[in-house]
Amino acid sequence: MNQLRALSPALVLTAVTAVGLEASGQAPAAPDPVYVDVFAADGTGRPVPALRPDDVEVLQDGAAVPVVACVASGASRRGKASEVSRLRQLQVVVFVDDATTPAQRAAALAGADAALRELLARPGSRVLVASGGAGAAIRQRLTTDPAQISRALAALERGAGGDGQRSTARAGAEAEGLPALVESLRALPGRTAVVVVTGSLAALSGKPDPGGQPALLRTAAEAADAAGVALYAIATDGAPGVAAARVTPQASGGPVPLADPGDALAAVVRDLDAAWAVGFLPSSRGDGARHRLDVRAKREGITLRAGSVFADVPDDERMAARTAAALLLGFEDNPLGIQLTLASDQKPKDGMQVTSVLVTIPLANLSFEPKTVSHDSDLTLWLAARDGEGPVVRAPKVRFPVSVPNDRVLTALTQTASYEFKVPLKAGPCTFAVTVRDEIGRQSSTTIATTAPAADAATGEMQ
Repeated sequence: MNQLRALSPALVLTAVTAVGLEASGQAPAAPDPVYVDVFAADGTGRPVPALRPDDVEVLQDGAAVPVVACVASGASRRGKASEVSRLRQLQVVVFVDDATTPAQRAAALAGADAALRELLARPGSRVLVASGGAGAAIRQRLTTDPAQISRALAALERGAGGDGQRSTARAGAEAEGLPALVESLRALPGRTAVVVVTGSLAALSGKPDPGGQPALLRTAAEAADAAGVALYAIATDGAPGVAAARVTPQASGGPVPLADPGDALAAVVRDLDAAWAVGFLPSSRGDGARHRLDVRAKREGITLRAGSVFADVPDDERMAARTAAALLLGFEDNPLGIQLTLASDQKPKDGMQVTSVLVTIPLANLSFEPKTVSHDSDLTLWLAARDGEGPVVRAPKVRFPVSVPNDRVLTALTQTASYEFKVPLKAGPCTFAVTVRDEIGRQSSTTIATTAPAADAATGEMQ
């Protein structure tokens, strides 16, 4: 993953036209639950159609914590401030092993177009295509466009993935790429999954562990478990033998042969679609530590599988990481409707330029708290930037209070407020990501802008 260096841009409030609101009093917000993906099955292995908080027990470091919600894949948004529908957003990374041959890739991805179109039909779902050798090269950033995904996969099927050979040295180098890509997904809202396409589960490493998992997948599975990312492998040892398996650090189970080679990715999509988001209130609050997690069924006749680790990342750190990941993955999620306007100094010195990043916020989309003489909103902003394929740089977070006099409330709905970052970077095309969090409405937005069109959608690369 790219190294992050600190950046201290000048911060200038360009407009505090404090307006736009939902003028309703709000009590102090209750703690937000943490959600974990839980796969529930009955005695025959079929997905459970109904799951309630009373059916589930969650233990953090061996002690039970309150379970407050079970959200199904078909859940929809309930009101503007609700995050329920965003819990069901699904970001899927299709990672093609460079060592596979064109024939192996074609067999494993035979039904990819139909499966991914079905996935992308779900609101908020996105797909990213990457390939792995000595690192993880992003071939198509997160998108909702099936045509872009089809083109990226077709290019990999034709042989863009690699030379079909593998050495011990390359396998060791690649181990730094896939786990890093998995880790970058941690900060994204909603649900995330990585599907590894390989010629053989055993081909990823010369010596599988006693549980049958190759070393690379085991390392990636450990990173995925801690990050709350579902990890799958689709493998072919020669047509028509295609297998799909969910990979866990415990190496439980194993690859399940599928009768139809083209059904592998569709089977993964069905598995993801059957998952429940189970919300619990952790006993820790942003301590930055990893905690042991045990999800158990309290209802007879069902079995549950879920991650075994919960990383309690502080909110501020999570938002900063989300902003940086947006640059690398092409992630945008903008319910607050923020806009970025860029203007660069046209006379850079010593190969540098200063870019003004103006963040405009429609305040009609924010929540305000009534005070004695005003209605107040409280915003926090994060910025990350990248020049070309250089390292990601991050600015310190900014607190942005907005206050509307009570006598202006009725005229405030069409106004906006703006904040300006001054960012020095190397001269040339630069990309910026900004996250804004409404601390009262407890909603966040992330969006991206670039000073010049990207030369190629397939140029992003994880270092």
